[in-house]
Amino acid sequence: MSDESVFPTGDPTYASTYAEESAMVEASEIIASALERSGMSRAELARALGVSRSEVTARLAGERNITVRKLAATLHSLGQKLELSVVVTHDERLQNT
Repeated sequence: MSDESVFPTGDPTYASTYAEESAMVEASEIIASALERSGMSRAELARALGVSRSEVTARLAGERNITVRKLAATLHSLGQKLELSVVVTHDERLQNT
């Protein structure tokens, strides 16, 4: 059996890609949660945003790399506000600079 992991956790490129994908999933979960709390349907949200229902579905599925501006507008339409925060990670490359 190999010592190599299925996921290359020590690879900086992998870590960067993982961070990006995680953010996209988190954004879609934030939209889904806001939509549920609002009581609005996907069709109503699509009309409020001036986009197709399939666009809303794609955002909810994490299939769209939406801008912060579009994420904020989506949440605003659902009666909520986007707040961003940063979590510091312990990256050896940053510690050695």
